[in-house]
Amino acid sequence: MATDSNGNILPENNTEAQQMAQRQSDPVITTGKMENSDKDMLQIALDSGRGSMSKQVAMSYLGHNYLGVGDPTPLNTDNVGMTFFVRPRLNLSYDNIIADRRLSGMLSDDPYSIPRIVRAYLDPDGAKRDGYTSPVVDPDGAFIPLLSNKLVSLNGWPDPMIDTYTTKKGRMNEEQSQYDGIYDIFSAHDLDANFRNTVNDPIGYMMSVWCLYGSLIKEGWIDPYVQYIIRNEMDYNSRIWRLILDPGRRYVQRIGACGAAIPVADSSAAAFNFDESKPFNRDLDQISTRWRIMGASYRDPRLVLVFNETVVFANPTMADKYRTSLYVKAPPHNIRFSYRGYPRIDPHTMELEWWIRKDVYTALTSQRY
Repeated sequence: MATDSNGNILPENNTEAQQMAQRQSDPVITTGKMENSDKDMLQIALDSGRGSMSKQVAMSYLGHNYLGVGDPTPLNTDNVGMTFFVRPRLNLSYDNIIADRRLSGMLSDDPYSIPRIVRAYLDPDGAKRDGYTSPVVDPDGAFIPLLSNKLVSLNGWPDPMIDTYTTKKGRMNEEQSQYDGIYDIFSAHDLDANFRNTVNDPIGYMMSVWCLYGSLIKEGWIDPYVQYIIRNEMDYNSRIWRLILDPGRRYVQRIGACGAAIPVADSSAAAFNFDESKPFNRDLDQISTRWRIMGASYRDPRLVLVFNETVVFANPTMADKYRTSLYVKAPPHNIRFSYRGYPRIDPHTMELEWWIRKDVYTALTSQRY
C-alpha cells in the first residue's frame, strides 16, 4: 500500500500519484543540509565550470568542453580606459608670435582667454619662465587634460603584422611559408580623433596653432628654443597614451602608446559651412583631427616606467624620493578629488594612482557639500 509523505493512502493503480508522492518524500535540502547525492551533483556542476567566475575561467583553461554545453565564461568587461596627450614644447615667445599675425591673439593678457590658455598648454617652459600661465592650466602637468576630457573617439591604431616568405611551388604544388619580418611597429600611420567641441572652440584653435607652428618652423620664419636646436629635436612632437582599465577604473589592464605624434589636419573649415535651414551649425558639435604617429607599442612592461618618467619629467617633485612627502594619494572613487592630481602607475600592482599636493588635499577634504 502506497502512502504520501503525510501518511495518506494512495490508490495502488495511481502510478502518477505514487511518483509524485515519491518525489515529495525525497528531500533535496532539509534543515539547511544537503544530502550526499546533492553534494555530489553540486560538486559536478562546479567542476564542469558552472560555479564561481574563477572556476569557470579555470576550467576553460584546463581542458576541452567536448560536450558542447555552452561556454559559461563571462565576456571581457574591461573599461575603455583613459587617453593621455603629452604636451609639446613649442616656442611661443613674443618674438615668434609677432612673426605671424595669425598667432598674435596669444599675446592676450587675459589669463582666461582661449589664446592665452592654448599658449600655456603648448609652451609650458616659456609659460613658467616668462609668466604667461593660466589658472586653468597646470604648469607642472605632463599632459593636455582638455584633449583627454573631450575625446569622443580615436581610431586607426595599427595591428602588429609579420611579413612571411613563401617558397616556390614544388612538383606537387607544395609550398612552405615562414616568418620573414619583424613584429614591432616602427612605420608611420594616421589616427583619426574626434573631440566634443565646447564653447569658444578651444580645441580647434589649439590644433590650428599647433599645425601653423610646425609649418612656420619648416619655412624658417620662427625658431625653436635653443636646447631643441642643439639636440636636433622636434619640439612640436607629442605622444598619445592609451590605458585600458578594469571595470572599476582603478587598475591598468593593458597599456599602449605610439612613438612621436603630431596633428596634421583639423576640421576648422567646417565652421564656414552654411545652410539657411539650420540656424546653428551642427557641424561644430565635434571637431575632427588627424594625427600622424611614428610607430606603436602595446603590452610592453617598459611602457609603465616610461609613463611615470613622463610625469616626472614635467613635474620633478613626483619622483619617488619626493612624492610621499609632498603629495597624498587620492582615495579611489572619491568624486571630490576628480580633476585633481598627477597620475602614476604602480609597477607592482598596476594601480592607476592619483597624487594630490598636500595643501590641495587639505583644502578639498575641509570643504562641506
